[in-house]
Amino acid sequence: MPWVPLALTVAAYLAGSLALHHRLLPQLTTATAGWTSSDSYQFVWWIRWLPWSVVHGHDPLFTSYLHAPFGVNGMWNTPVPVLAALFAPVTLTAGPIAAYNVAVVLGPVVSGLALAVALRVWVERWWPRALAGLLYGFSPFVIAHTSVGHLNLLWAVLPPVLLWVVHALLVAPDPRPWWIGALAGVAFAVQTGIYT
Repeated sequence: MPWVPLALTVAAYLAGSLALHHRLLPQLTTATAGWTSSDSYQFVWWIRWLPWSVVHGHDPLFTSYLHAPFGVNGMWNTPVPVLAALFAPVTLTAGPIAAYNVAVVLGPVVSGLALAVALRVWVERWWPRALAGLLYGFSPFVIAHTSVGHLNLLWAVLPPVLLWVVHALLVAPDPRPWWIGALAGVAFAVQTGIYT
């Protein structure tokens, strides 16, 4: 894979995401993306809960700190444990609001890049794939969910992975289908940890 076009694509997507969230950047640790609902606060809570629960020996997918005394099952909610684990260093150093905001900024970048890479088996040249990734990562769906703070929907990595899996299983069958199946299983497990 050519690293220069990849790096330029990541830089372009990141610049686009930073431009999209330009009002948020000066208050990265004090305000949340998602100005039309309170959903962002729930994501901030769950992002903070995972590192805290692990350090204190609590179940990261169940808490009685919400809806006390009965508690809340995280699998019936949106705890985003994969993202909470991924951004735990930011949570532990700059706080959960900063971790949430960094994840919001990076969501469209990673989603768009996932599509650009997955399309490699379908489209040879990089720039059409980069354009497709841009349109996917910054689609009206993503922009709309940015405004309501739905972090779990900004990380739309599974559809590009499934596109690659379809190619690997049906179009150009890999001689090791168990390997493709295992990767698909991992992708579904990660997706469950992003959006149950």
